[in-house]
Amino acid sequence: MLSLPIPQATKEYRTIIRYYPLSLLKKPLEIHFLLGEYSTISEIRQKIQEQALKAGLIPPDHKELPFIARVKGKSVVEMLEREKFIKTHIEKGDEICTFERISLPEHQTEGHFILELKFAQFRRNYLFMSGQQQICTSRLIIANKAWTVRQLKIEIFKLLQPIIA
Repeated sequence: MLSLPIPQATKEYRTIIRYYPLSLLKKPLEIHFLLGEYSTISEIRQKIQEQALKAGLIPPDHKELPFIARVKGKSVVEMLEREKFIKTHIEKGDEICTFERISLPEHQTEGHFILELKFAQFRRNYLFMSGQQQICTSRLIIANKAWTVRQLKIEIFKLLQPIIA
């Protein structure tokens, strides 16, 4: 008797993942993906790295893989670091964004932390309460734990200087 395995139908998800370069002058790259049911975060990182190289957003010698985060309402909700299937986030309707990561010197990963920069504008409304409105998607940068507040402000200013000037 001959037995053949029955092929399992895998569901495919069509999604758009935005890649935000470190420079605020460059526009985010929208990458259209056709993801399988069992696509993982590391596969997406590799694909985004390849697309960013093709678009010229990162130099060819850049070895750091981008941050992948789940974003809701222009704010980073959760960093996706653990290796798991991406279908759970897509089914929830979450937006998946990636952020360029700076290269750190060798053996200095313990003295750094991830900082989220939110760009907000104060809006006054006469009918309702006034408040802050977020202008664009927040950005993730790596900051050194040994920096003082002044040094941190200088690094943020260096990031924002091309826009201000």
